Amino acid sequence: MNKVTFFSGNKGGVGKSFLANTYADILKYSKNKNIVIIEADTENPDVARMWANHATVKKVNLFKREGWLDLVDAIDADKGAEFVVSLPAQIGTALKENLAAFKEMIKELGVEVELNMFFVMSVVIDSVQLAKRAYHDLAGTLDNFDIVLNGTYGNHEDFLAWHESNIKTEILKDGKEVYVEKLITRTTVKIFHTLLAAKTVEPFTLRITNTELGLTASEKISIKMYLGAAEKAFFK
Repeated sequence: MNKVTFFSGNKGGVGKSFLANTYADILKYSKNKNIVIIEADTENPDVARMWANHATVKKVNLFKREGWLDLVDAIDADKGAEFVVSLPAQIGTALKENLAAFKEMIKELGVEVELNMFFVMSVVIDSVQLAKRAYHDLAGTLDNFDIVLNGTYGNHEDFLAWHESNIKTEILKDGKEVYVEKLITRTTVKIFHTLLAAKTVEPFTLRITNTELGLTASEKISIKMYLGAAEKAFFK
């Protein structure tokens, strides 16, 4: 069975790309899965950059119907793979208009596919409102709609807008809540520095063993601990 996992949030700055990279890293290096990266964030293709030399990467524009055809073709070309789709901000309307037709096209391929979404949230109220809209628009088409609380923005209890919302109860009837603890700031800064400087672009796991990045022993350990905690959160 193919699995297609969308990372969304429908706004910028919530950590979609970072968590998509985290999830892909766990799939490939801990779960030993054959992964395909679908980069739909054409303005900020950070996920594609990280995986360009380490997995199959395809760039698609899901704001256009042709991009959904490209996604169908990608699935047809890599049957049995797990697809991690990094979505851009403001993609909600395009998802609503195209996801059901995409699912029908996959059925026509004769390929069994599980469609999942991790909706990434920060602590602010508009994240909750966007999650509510996405859930009502898409949950009937998706196999799983789960919420990811990005620990970069606070501890689990700091997500008050989410915890006090009515939509939390509705979503968690069938879905799950994933709280991903933050990677230590010093390590995160160094990772992004090397990424922006284009000295090297590697998945997190490979950064642990790469001696050219200048990561200290404690920073490498912090990456390992971050990935371990994230794996428990995503796959609980």
